[in-house]
Amino acid sequence: MSKYPKFLIPQFSYISGICIVLTLLAFILRGLRVIQSLPSGVIFLLMLLSITTAVIALLQRRR
Repeated sequence: MSKYPKFLIPQFSYISGICIVLTLLAFILRGLRVIQSLPSGVIFLLMLLSITTAVIALLQRRR
């Protein structure tokens, strides 16, 4: 048996993709002034979440 479960690889890839899409959507809608009330700190946190999950997905894929 493998030391690391293989089901985590697609799971982090899906989570990363969802976070990236949500971040881009929020960034674009805020730029178009559709959601003006969204603070820039929320977009910053979404960007950090996207980068973190993408790095974890890449690190999981290499093992």
